[in-house]
Amino acid sequence: MIKAGIIGCGNVGLLWDKPKDMNFNTHAKSYSRHPKVTLKAGCDIKFNRARALQGMYRGVMPYRDYKTMLAREDLDVVSVCTDTESHYKVLKHIIRETGIKYILAEKPLASDFEKAREINLLARENNVHVSVNYLRRWDKTVARVKEAVHRESLGRLILGSFVYYGTFKNNGIHFLDLLDFFGEDVRFERLLSKAGKTEDDFAASLLLRTRDGAPVYFHNIDRKYITHLGVDLFYENGRVRLSDWGSAEIFKAKGSSSFPKLK
Repeated sequence: MIKAGIIGCGNVGLLWDKPKDMNFNTHAKSYSRHPKVTLKAGCDIKFNRARALQGMYRGVMPYRDYKTMLAREDLDVVSVCTDTESHYKVLKHIIRETGIKYILAEKPLASDFEKAREINLLARENNVHVSVNYLRRWDKTVARVKEAVHRESLGRLILGSFVYYGTFKNNGIHFLDLLDFFGEDVRFERLLSKAGKTEDDFAASLLLRTRDGAPVYFHNIDRKYITHLGVDLFYENGRVRLSDWGSAEIFKAKGSSSFPKLK
């Protein structure tokens, strides 16, 4: 059996799921329900959360300090679900001071590019596999859409539109990774509007462009009005639309008998 531990028992680590409901929104429930995984331990500086993990999933050892947990527990994989600012020090410790070879980190990997690059280099040097939880890469619907875009020969991307709520590093960054997953290389062009800023993140609407010059818009919505994540991709010969809850629509351009010059 694969022995797993969780560092950080907040929303994505533990609190967004109940053991018996149908959804899988947390690391704790995903580990506990996998037939080849045993969830062994969890820690949180708010110790009541680690105790809550123990109460919800039988046999889990609770800890307050991640270094103590990693020293005492024989783990194969660890999820890092702490706040973004702490990712760097936690990941460095796991890579340098333990024998754990598999880490699943919440996004973003680190608070800035240089720290993320250092973690990447350290992981390579120590033969440690670090995956970032860009969950849409493992979503079967998204994978089928990606295959269909190429199979149906939809052509070149000519316009992209993404809607996200909250902050960019926390939510918008999922869509940057989705573009990369779909094979699109984009570059930042300009800031369209600022919606807010936190200590280590920001909310904003942005314009990016693909290497071919196609505009890609990131629209920010204030989460006090609506929590929505949406994707609309227009290609030369079709359109792809992905909703917040994993549904997808693919439209292929077709000639019109009434307007033969239009697709």
